[in-house]
Parts: sequence; structure tokens; C-alpha cells
Amino acid sequence: MPRRVLYQRPHLYEAQLAAIFCDERYSWIEASTKSGKTHGCIVWLHEQAALWGCAGRNYWWVAPGYAQAKIAYRRLVRALPKGSFRRNESELTVTLLNGAVIWFKSGDHPDSLYGE
Repeated sequence: MPRRVLYQRPHLYEAQLAAIFCDERYSWIEASTKSGKTHGCIVWLHEQAALWGCAGRNYWWVAPGYAQAKIAYRRLVRALPKGSFRRNESELTVTLLNGAVIWFKSGDHPDSLYGE
């Protein structure tokens, strides 16, 4: 029997909602430091994986470098309730209850972005 999970989206500012949760297929976000770009996009990516994901579906967070990818990974792991995911520190992955996997990758070597 399918399990129901109650989800409440973390607080986002109006500007974050308008830019990130828009109806357009692509969104270009230009904002100053500490304005919530990473937080809002982590919430969006997690929602996509939680709502539409299943075993075998992969979702990627691609950052300019490894250090930035690890920052986003740690923020997601801290934000999710214990028991609602499995994490793999060496691969920087978070596997949700539905089997979807969120990967945190670095774009500094584009050839490493091939694969799943």
C-alpha cells in the first residue's frame, strides 16, 4: 500500500517563489550573495525528486566546483527529516523514500558529467 507523506514547503520569499517556482521551463536567476538562491533551488530540486521521482530516476545539482556542490549537499541533508532519506557521503548522493536519487556534482570537469 502506498505511503502518504505530509510535506510542508520551507519558507521562501516571494521573489524566490516567483523566480524558481515559475511556469516557464527555464529560469535565469541573478541575485546578490546571501539572497537565498541556493536555498530556493534546493527546495525546488527536492520537490521535483519527491513528487515525480522513483527508483531509477536521477536528479542532479551541478555546481561550478566540488566545494560548492558539497555545500548544497550538506544543506539538503541538514534540512531533511531523519529517516526520510539515505545519504552517501563519498558519492554526494541523497536517496529519497521513493527511490529517487539526488546527485551533487561538480562541473569543473565536464567530461565527468556523462553517465546516468
